This record gives sequence, C-alpha cells and structure tokens, in this order.
Amino acid sequence: MDEGKKIAEELAERSSAISAKHVLVGLDGFVDRIMTPVDRRSGSGDNFTAFTTIEEFGRRISGAAGQSTNIELFGREEKLGGNGPIMANALLAVGVGIKYIGALGYPTVHPVFAEFAERTSANSICQPGITTALEFTDGKIMLGEMSSLDQISYESLISNVGEGALFDAVSRADLIVLVNWTMTPHLTATL
Repeated sequence: MDEGKKIAEELAERSSAISAKHVLVGLDGFVDRIMTPVDRRSGSGDNFTAFTTIEEFGRRISGAAGQSTNIELFGREEKLGGNGPIMANALLAVGVGIKYIGALGYPTVHPVFAEFAERTSANSICQPGITTALEFTDGKIMLGEMSSLDQISYESLISNVGEGALFDAVSRADLIVLVNWTMTPHLTATL
C-alpha cells in the first residue's frame, strides 16, 4: 500500500481523537510575494520575456557590476507564508484545533492572514516579514525583509496577548510548536 494512502487512512480512523487536540503554534509570519523577473518587455501587462533560469538572471546582475541596472519584477501572487502559518494550516487540514500567536500584522491583521487568523483564534504581535520570491524554471530566490520579527520577544507576547491569556493558551495546549527560530532573534533571550 502507498505510504501516503496508509497515513491518510490512519488519520481518517483517528479523526475524532485528532479533532480533540489543541496546538499552540507561532511565532513568525510572512507575506510571500511571488514575482517573475522580466528580461525584455514587449508591451503592457504580462507581455514580456521572463528570465527563465537563475543562471540567466545571475549573468544580468553580474553584468551590472561597476554600473547600474534596472530589473522589473512582475507580481504574480501574494499569499500567506512563514513556517508557523504553514505548519498551522497543515494541522488545520487534519482537523486539529489551533491557537496561533505571531507576526500577522499589527495593529490590523494583514489581508493575506485574515481567514487564517479567524480560523486559529490568532493573536498578532507585530507586522509580518515580507518574502519577495523570484521564481525560475530551475529554482527560486527568496529575498526576505525580516526587521519586523525583531519585535517578537517575551515582553511583546505579554504586551499583546496578556500574561494570563498566554499562560492559559500554553496550559490548554496538547502540543506547542514554535518555529523559525533563525529568523526571530529574541526567541533565545533569557528572562
């Protein structure tokens, strides 16, 4: 039997047990902006020739050394991103109850997280990071703006969630998942 099919059957058999579980997930959040780098424009809209490979794009960038160049980025999509929100969405898909705390937009949740925030009873503590993802046929280059994640700290959690509410969320959780430690510099700070 296919391993994926076996896992799906086991999840279906245990769906009532899974739906009774509660997971606290956090703390990052990214708006992923999917872009196509334009090599040559032929007209308006999507009437252009894109760079197809990272190597082609790299040659253009290297050729600009000692001078300047302009490369247009054509926007394709803006979507929810970040390890925490992606993990939480996967858990939601199998029926787990989620409480999310993280960088979803502050003081207002960013529109890409609106439905997610509702489904996860989210508390947002700061603006999300931004990933500009340049897509090619042979890979992706992800350029990150992460300075907003510098605001994630124990103090900001208490300030935005409340100490009692945070302790309550932790005590009710069957599992706590805190991801993306490399991009949230204050997660390892001592109290």
